[in-house]
Amino acid sequence: VKIYTKEQNIIVELNNINNAEIEIYNALGQRIINKKLNKNYNIIPIDYEGLIFVKLTNNNTISDVKLIIKQ
Repeated sequence: VKIYTKEQNIIVELNNINNAEIEIYNALGQRIINKKLNKNYNIIPIDYEGLIFVKLTNNNTISDVKLIIKQ
């Protein structure tokens, strides 16, 4: 699994993982995006600038990543 930013998008590469869910939180802990992912390559546009926390859940596996979004 790869999670990174490119411009105003979050890119999630799942590498043949099915039925994953992504949650994105701002620095205050408010959830700003909640989305189910079902493709190997996902582009999630985000209209936010600053520190975000990404939580990716698949079955019983949870991955947490911190990213910075710049305009």
